[in-house]
Amino acid sequence: MRTFKFFQDEIHIWVTYNGTSVPVNEISDKHMNNIIKCLMNQGEVEIPNPYLGKTHEEWFNIFREEIQRRLSLYQSIRLND
Repeated sequence: MRTFKFFQDEIHIWVTYNGTSVPVNEISDKHMNNIIKCLMNQGEVEIPNPYLGKTHEEWFNIFREEIQRRLSLYQSIRLND
């Protein structure tokens, strides 16, 4: 059975502090980690809630799914080596 995806097949765009629009799937791991810290009020910048029409919880789900996608991709590459 296929796992449910919160925002299935939707492209999510994050707008950085300097105003650059970046698809979530193109954000570096380090930047994503910094964003998550900011969403938890533990980073250098406070991110409003909601942000870009999504609540912090929705953004957490989006980033969690992206992290899971990357881990799955990495694991499949390692298995094929």
